[in-house]
Amino acid sequence: MDWSGLFPELLNAILGNLEERTDHLRFRCVCRSWRYAAKSHRMPPSLPWLYLPQDPTNSIDLRFYSHSEDRVYKIPLPQVRNSYVSGSASGFLFIIGRPENPKLFLINPFTGRRAHLPYAVHYFCCESVWDYSGSVFVGCYRFGTGVAYCQLRKNRWSRIKALSHRYVKDIIYKAGSFCILDRQTREVILLDGETQDITRIIQPPYFHYGYIDFATSPDNDGIQLLIEVPDQKGNNDYVLCDLNSQPEKSGWSKINNSGNYAIFDDGWRHVFVFETSRHSGLRKKTIIYPSLGDQNTKIDTCHIYAYNFENLSFDLKGQCSCCSHPFWILPRF
Repeated sequence: MDWSGLFPELLNAILGNLEERTDHLRFRCVCRSWRYAAKSHRMPPSLPWLYLPQDPTNSIDLRFYSHSEDRVYKIPLPQVRNSYVSGSASGFLFIIGRPENPKLFLINPFTGRRAHLPYAVHYFCCESVWDYSGSVFVGCYRFGTGVAYCQLRKNRWSRIKALSHRYVKDIIYKAGSFCILDRQTREVILLDGETQDITRIIQPPYFHYGYIDFATSPDNDGIQLLIEVPDQKGNNDYVLCDLNSQPEKSGWSKINNSGNYAIFDDGWRHVFVFETSRHSGLRKKTIIYPSLGDQNTKIDTCHIYAYNFENLSFDLKGQCSCCSHPFWILPRF
């Protein structure tokens, strides 16, 4: 059968039933006519994939678990051998070479796109938080205090003296600014994406809360916080807050439709928030997270759970092996 000769009505019917971005990409790869038909359909946003750490001295394969497909993908990247992978941001991984293999660079594991950084491993470790604007890399120091940045075209590192006393919990790049979350004061410091000058300092939300972190939403260019609010019974509710865009109304406000979301949280680096109405496989008011057992062996089993904080139920969504704490990455194909 000549698949390229299918009627446009049939192609549109097939596309209308594809809910995963990876399925759209496979559809486009069939032939030229299928790729042309796909142009008229907006691809759904990617759900995060879970990076599964391996022994950095032996493997050239990076492994990723797809929650929506419940399968593990292997991507060969010889450049990462003898290196540590330090979290994800903006679809990139930050690669830190071991002492015998000194190097720093960013890489998109799905497209192979790279951005080299000058070697300064004494600044960073595999637990560093960071983000990347396309021309500027901003990251916290090895022990979480202070911030350094590198303008790639100048190929050198500089410290931001005004932030030398800050204990950094997270860094994200949003709408032209680097946003830095202080783990002690819970303040958010905005840096201009080009000059690295401080433009605003935003106070934390006014109500009582426990856990607090940035929430990255593919459908929202603004800055969001995910806040864990304990109740009197010891259970937790989760609130999304959005930053008011007008400087004169600076502050956080609760998102009214916050019940219609699912959260991907790795407990370490990133929180991703998705509207469940756009993904039929996601349940609202649910957190999907990895959990490692007791690491008595070099390789451990990672379980992926979905916890519904409305009815306080747990579901095991999948499991795979890794040798240290995994983290979510939002694929940029």
